[in-house]
Amino acid sequence: MLVVVLAVATTVAIVSALGYRDDYQGLKTQNAQAQRAEDVASDYAVKAAEIDYRDFDPWFAALKTGVDDAMIKQFADTEPVLRQLLGQLQWVSKGTLVGSDIKSQNNGVYVVQVFVDVQVTNVQSPGGVKTTALYPITVDKNKNWAITDISGGVAPLSTK
Repeated sequence: MLVVVLAVATTVAIVSALGYRDDYQGLKTQNAQAQRAEDVASDYAVKAAEIDYRDFDPWFAALKTGVDDAMIKQFADTEPVLRQLLGQLQWVSKGTLVGSDIKSQNNGVYVVQVFVDVQVTNVQSPGGVKTTALYPITVDKNKNWAITDISGGVAPLSTK
């Protein structure tokens, strides 16, 4: 009788341990995927903040890298206007990552809030101005971690 009780208890303990291991592996995978979404969004936001009116080509290449086809088309459609506007302003900016956080996640689609300190010089602010920009970026794991949206554009937070 004691052997049967011990066998049952051992079986229950092993099954429970396997279940906990699966839960742990699932959490580990979820955390790794969330971190990847944050990394993709953060890298993109910093590159999107790096603009030099003397050579727009690297900036537009960065904007079109890692995004889906709809975003590529959107940037291609607005490129002439942005070149003209930012060229007239003699816009130069550089971004530094402040941090990021997952706002939501649904079926592999992550909305990531990315905060970037942006140092800008232009004809209106030749001495430079520093702002903290919020980039709400949607990253879709199901589309090979492509960026599918930058919701609402950039909302600057002044840090004068």
